[in-house]
This record gives sequence, C-alpha cells and structure tokens, in this order.
Amino acid sequence: MDITDNVEGTEIPADHCAWCQEPLEVGDTVTMYASDTDHNPKAPHEDFGIERVYGADCCRRLEIDLPSVNAVEALFAAQIDPSWEAYDVHLIDKSTTGEGIEWSPPSMITLVTGMEFETFMDDPSLDHVRLSPGMIYDLILGWDIDPKSIIDEDGKVVMSEDEIRQMQADLQERIDRQYEEMET
Repeated sequence: MDITDNVEGTEIPADHCAWCQEPLEVGDTVTMYASDTDHNPKAPHEDFGIERVYGADCCRRLEIDLPSVNAVEALFAAQIDPSWEAYDVHLIDKSTTGEGIEWSPPSMITLVTGMEFETFMDDPSLDHVRLSPGMIYDLILGWDIDPKSIIDEDGKVVMSEDEIRQMQADLQERIDRQYEEMET
C-alpha cells in the first residue's frame, strides 16, 4: 500500500485555498498537506488526514517547509473531481516519524506570541481546528514571520531575547491594528 492510497478518492476538505482564500473549482489542480499529528488539546484528530489545500496559483509548496521529527507529514498534488474528491494523486514530499527537525509547534506558538499555548488555545475559533505542524507553520507565516528564521536545522532557537521581544511586539501591533480596522 502506497501513502497516496490513503488520499486517492478522499473528499477535498475545503472549497477555497488555505493560503490566498481564492475559490477552488472542479478540475483544479491542488496541493494538499496531510499529517497524522494534531496539537489541538480540545479536539485532537488521531488519523492521517488532509488538512490544508492550496490552489494552483498558490502551489508554492514543493516540499514540507519545516518537517517535524515527531510527525508523519506529506504533500500531494491532485485534481478535484466532480464529486469533490481527490483523483490523480501524486506524492510531492513526505517526512516520517524520526525524520525532520526537532521542533515543537506549540512551543513555537508560545515563542512567537509570548503567551502560553493553552492561553492561545482559549480562542473558541480554534476549537475544532486541526493543529498539525504544517498548520502552525502556515499560521506563523501568515503573521509575516518566517518560522525558519526562528530556529535552525537542529531545532534550536537562533533569535536573541531582544529579537524575540521585538517579534512579539510587532505581532501584537499588527493584531491591534487589525482589530482597529475591523471596528471602523
């Protein structure tokens, strides 16, 4: 059995690109990220599942950006069939348990935000979100912070204390500005 056998015929779990939010359509070629690891303590998923779907214009992922040594992760290319299922699935990249970088996605959230992971998870919008290493990577990247600039290939933090405090302050400023924009 090949890892793609777990994905061929699987329902595409999104109707828009996870990165740019553009709508997906039948016949589109997509890149799909799957993992067996979920760091969400409220509703952990224990299966290997498709979590992130990227449209053709955002098929920027040709490799697993920051593979976690404690997870099975894979990237697939596929097309969306009329039943909204994946077909013509091809493996792009994979990382199995024991491969990758020794990094803790929950600890990365704490480092970037300055708040404990449990406090971060108090946000009700995260109650049913699958928080795999890839999801957490994209979340941080979406805050305009490159996780690869925080740790090295051994998983060690490479930023100074001052750089970390500045990163946290910059993130808080962006969040505050977004809230202000939403209120106006």
